[in-house]
Amino acid sequence: MAHKGIYARTGRTMSRAQSDDALLTQMARTITRHKLFAAGERVLAAVSGGVDSMVMLHALRKLGCPVEAAHFDHQTRHGASAEDAAFVRETCRRLGIPCHEGSESVEADAAGRSFEAYARERRYAFLLSAAKQAACAVIATAHQEDDQAETVLMGALGMTSGVGATGIAPCVERDGIRIVRPMLDCARADMEAWARRNGVAWRDDHTNREPHCTRNRVRMELLPLLETHNPRARHALARLADISRADSEYLDGVAAASLDKCVAEQGAFVVFDRHLFRNFHKAIQRRMVKLLARRMGTEIAYERVVAATQFIAEAETGRRFDCGGGTTLYITGEEAQIHPRGSGPQEEPPAPAPLNVPGETRVSGYVFRTRMLRRNALPEREIRDLCAPGRQYFDADKLPGRLHLRARKPGDRMTPFGMKQSRKLQDIMVDCRIPAHLREAVPILLHEQEILWLPGYRRSDSAPVDDTTTTVLEIAFHRPTRSANRGKHAE
Repeated sequence: MAHKGIYARTGRTMSRAQSDDALLTQMARTITRHKLFAAGERVLAAVSGGVDSMVMLHALRKLGCPVEAAHFDHQTRHGASAEDAAFVRETCRRLGIPCHEGSESVEADAAGRSFEAYARERRYAFLLSAAKQAACAVIATAHQEDDQAETVLMGALGMTSGVGATGIAPCVERDGIRIVRPMLDCARADMEAWARRNGVAWRDDHTNREPHCTRNRVRMELLPLLETHNPRARHALARLADISRADSEYLDGVAAASLDKCVAEQGAFVVFDRHLFRNFHKAIQRRMVKLLARRMGTEIAYERVVAATQFIAEAETGRRFDCGGGTTLYITGEEAQIHPRGSGPQEEPPAPAPLNVPGETRVSGYVFRTRMLRRNALPEREIRDLCAPGRQYFDADKLPGRLHLRARKPGDRMTPFGMKQSRKLQDIMVDCRIPAHLREAVPILLHEQEILWLPGYRRSDSAPVDDTTTTVLEIAFHRPTRSANRGKHAE
């Protein structure tokens, strides 16, 4: 039998009665299959006093696991929860099992929040604290196959958030403590039968039958209806969770590795390579988006995952997308910037600086390089064919004054190349789809007080290279910390 392995590692011998016990066998298989805990590892059992947790406590003891118990009194049900606490305390005393107790007025403290969610939050906070105090690296909860079926069904029907077909995980880690579910493959009916057969007493909680609770309605109404079509519907749903979880773990691993290829941390925000992102399958893209949001501290709903995936792949420069939870996507060329709540997407404006001609000038992460060329030394093709977003050419003789760089100022205007009338620099930036949060950070090139170039986007009509030009000023720039395509081809 599967749970012989647990005994073998501890040097214990399993009796014939234990080897014939189907529930212990299934429980041991689950422990071994998911590597929930090692032989001899001390386990803190979360015991409410209900049939599931009482069976788990006794079963762990029968399997020879070093076990301690923890009970949290929510101070509810008009004193009945205190009776549950006394029952668990007395059971542990009789069995010689250490019992750790906690108690809070959860219903009074919930303050408008979901009672179930707040109670679960406070219960797990107590369990984690108790585990650390007891030096237990493992907390065992008594979730079983029926709980798994209910969870999968609720997730599939959108009755609960953050849960899909993967359902309840056999093992999760929180604050360095493993939370395991050794009963996850055991049916509730089998556990009740085991309790009766082995003389295990338990407490009933009448709130588990109250129809106002969604889970109770699923348990009492929906699952019985499904069983009229398939008597093993609960097992089928639990099996679906197992299959989906294995698939999901693999795909999440692929998505995590893919995400690492696409992102680079830049201070308070993350830069995302859209070109690489487009190369992945949609299934991986969606998981990348969900994982990225989670890394930024946001749980993102399915609809937003789908919309964000399409946005990253297709949106034009200057667009933004609200991921929820304060996380925002900004598109800047072939990059997407992801800003968490409160990070603020603004960049520092460049400090005023003279442009070294010839030579190199560094301004706010940008590197400008200039050189003087004889017109006849350039290729015979059109000069505009040599221009690029990061490189422009000017008639040096038409620029006798000071060349310098600065951030934009209110009222700035420029006459774009090929136009006769000047335009507001603000409007030009909007037309070039420069995101609002980046406009202050773009260094502007000026000749005296006249704007010559909005680097990476548009140049002015001043000092063009023509047939009368003898000396050409070449100005090129790049930003080593960024891989973005700064915009459309400049004239």
